[in-house]
Amino acid sequence: MEPIREGEADMAVAVFPRCRRRGWGIVKKIATWSIRRSSGCLLTEPLSGQRVLRRELMELLRYPPRGFGLEVGLTLDLLSQGYTLLEVDTNMSHRERGKDLLSILHRLRQLVAVLREIYLRRELLYPGRRPE
Repeated sequence: MEPIREGEADMAVAVFPRCRRRGWGIVKKIATWSIRRSSGCLLTEPLSGQRVLRRELMELLRYPPRGFGLEVGLTLDLLSQGYTLLEVDTNMSHRERGKDLLSILHRLRQLVAVLREIYLRRELLYPGRRPE
């Protein structure tokens, strides 16, 4: 919360220590690509749900993001409007998933949600070109 209070950034995103068990990184790569393509910002953890931002920034979202797509939609919208984001290392941990069926289904739900948010904001990926 310090970076927000001290005015260093408009949104702070937690970066967790590296996981032991990992997936294939498909959802993360797509999220990273869309954010970098639209804003030039390269994030380490584009899917991190641990975020701090000023409440009024939530009113600036183009579409109400839902579920697993919230983080990507929030990031795309705020960066496209010139707001700043800072990634902050943390010692927190989260439940790690493997490559079993339930984990794959979880990642599939994440992928669908992230792709939805990117699709809704597709004009940000190709400035000057109108989507059809």
